[in-house]
Amino acid sequence: RLRGSGRAATAGRGASVSVALSGGAPGITYDGAVRLGVCARVGPTVAPLHPVSADSLGRGAAASDLPFPVDSLLRAPHVVVYGRGGRPEACGPVGAPAARDTAAPPPPDTAGPRAED
Repeated sequence: RLRGSGRAATAGRGASVSVALSGGAPGITYDGAVRLGVCARVGPTVAPLHPVSADSLGRGAAASDLPFPVDSLLRAPHVVVYGRGGRPEACGPVGAPAARDTAAPPPPDTAGPRAED
């Protein structure tokens, strides 16, 4: 059974989508796409992704650059699908990008000057 993992990241003004598939049939090439919808109800293709060719162990990977920002994929449900003959065999939702460490320093003491005895 084909399965995979992926990551979407900002790449300049666009996005980069990288995927790794496993459980594929050795020597088979799987076509990929970002599609509107959810895995239970896949919609139209938003952007094609580079195909993934399964090696002798049924594994493969690819990275694709998209001409639009990652944020645009988060405004509505999108999925990444890979399969053959237009039939999805592996599907996963495009989720929020991994949070970066954006912890701000503690705010300065704004209580004003303190009177001393």
